[in-house]
Amino acid sequence: MHEKLREMGTEGIQGPTFYNYATGELHGSVRLHDTTLTEADLQRRGEYVGANMLNKKTTHFNSQSGKVNIQKHPWNLFSDYWAWMSPKDDELWHTNGRINEVWQSGFDDLERRPYIAQRWPENFVEMHPDDARMRGIESGDWVLMYSDRVPYHSHTIKGVGGNDFQFSELMKNGHIKLGKGAAKAVAIVTPAVKKGVMYSYFLSPGKGQASNSLQGRVVDNISGNYNYKMGVARVKKVGESKYKKEFVHMSFAPRNIV
Repeated sequence: MHEKLREMGTEGIQGPTFYNYATGELHGSVRLHDTTLTEADLQRRGEYVGANMLNKKTTHFNSQSGKVNIQKHPWNLFSDYWAWMSPKDDELWHTNGRINEVWQSGFDDLERRPYIAQRWPENFVEMHPDDARMRGIESGDWVLMYSDRVPYHSHTIKGVGGNDFQFSELMKNGHIKLGKGAAKAVAIVTPAVKKGVMYSYFLSPGKGQASNSLQGRVVDNISGNYNYKMGVARVKKVGESKYKKEFVHMSFAPRNIV
């Protein structure tokens, strides 16, 4: 595989790919679920042999109809939580997720792999230029994100009525408590995020700066998953990091440029 990649150079190929056993060539596909692909196509290209198989999972989504199954959730089941959580005063939305370099490669390799440790030695927070300017924050500054409005379930509950799992009812009945959270991060000022929103890596590269501490820990009553991607925080500059001027470790180039 590495030899094939070297042969192809730096332009790459779009997957999934099919291997032509007759010519030794790789052929890319526009998309995984190509409904126009037939066995005759593969046979004509010399690819319908060996490990290459054409079945429904290649041409359609894995559903009864073969089409993607998108479910719309009723807004009224979620609206009261959104209204309560919405930023107040100088708060900003705070969400988090993954970054490409450590997308699904193991949570501990942030410190274990030299490349990752150099690329992301600290956690970061992306901020819109307008939000950063109002707070005197520049790329490379140390900032503290903090909140005293982090909701969490105080104990296991049992629902009886239709509204028992609504956030407003949980609050009224004493099933939700408010905790505090904070995370230190290096600011990256970029228009890649919307005004009023901050974005961090959800784990903590190296120094225990887990931004999940700012996320609400309330169960979504539709999916049954905790709503870890929805939080708010205040943010302030607490100094300048060494990364602001050394240009050896962290990069402040916009990550939305490809």
